Amino acid sequence: MATYSEPTPTRRGRPARFSRDAIVEEAIDAIREGGVESLAMRSLAERLGTTPATLYRHIDGQDELIAEAVDRIVSQVEVPAIPADDNEIEEWLIEAAGAYRSVMLRYPGTADHLLLRGPTGEHGLRKMGQMCSVLARIGMTTSEVAWAYDWLMTTVSTYTAKEDRLHRVGGGGNVAARLQERVASIDDGEPSEVLAQPTGDTEASFERTTRLVVEILVAGRAPSD
Repeated sequence: MATYSEPTPTRRGRPARFSRDAIVEEAIDAIREGGVESLAMRSLAERLGTTPATLYRHIDGQDELIAEAVDRIVSQVEVPAIPADDNEIEEWLIEAAGAYRSVMLRYPGTADHLLLRGPTGEHGLRKMGQMCSVLARIGMTTSEVAWAYDWLMTTVSTYTAKEDRLHRVGGGGNVAARLQERVASIDDGEPSEVLAQPTGDTEASFERTTRLVVEILVAGRAPSD
C-alpha cells in the first residue's frame, strides 16, 4: 500500500548565512561572465538572493571585493617549476608570462586591474616573489630586479588587456581587417605598409613581444642603478 508523506515546509525566518569565501567565489563567477567592470555589490547580492547589507557584513566594499577576487584569480596561474639551470631562465619567464595571459583572458578586465594596481593580495605577492627570485639569478641588483619585474609584467598585462578588449569587439582579426581596408587606398609608401602589417593574431603578438622583453632582460641590458 502506497504511503503519503507531507512535503517539507519552506523554512521561514532569518535568511541563510553567507561566508566571505562564498561571496568572493560568486564574485569570481560574475567576473568570468561579465568582467571586472560589471561587478557591483548590488548585482552580486541579487545573484546570491540577498541584499547588499548582508554582503557588507563580510566585505568592506566593492574595492575590497574586487581586489580579493582578482587575487584568487591570480592564484590560478600555474607557473612552471623554477629551473635549476640558469640557462633555462629565459624560457621559464616566457612560460610564466603565458600562464598569466591564459588566466587573465578567462576573466575579462583582470588584466586591466592588474595593470593599474599590480599584485596586492597574498597570492599575487607570492607569485611576484617567485618571479623576482628568478630575475635575481640573472645577476641584477635589487633595484634592477624591481624595474625588470615591472617592465615584464606591465608588458604582459598591457598586451593581455588589449587582447581582452579586442575579443569583446569582435576579435583582433576583424579589427586588423578594417585597418587594412582603410590603408589600402592610402598611397604614402612605407607608412601604409607598416599600418597594413597587423594580422589580428593577438597570441603571436603577445609571444613575440614578451620574448623580446625577456631576451633583453636575460642579456643583462636592464638599466643600472
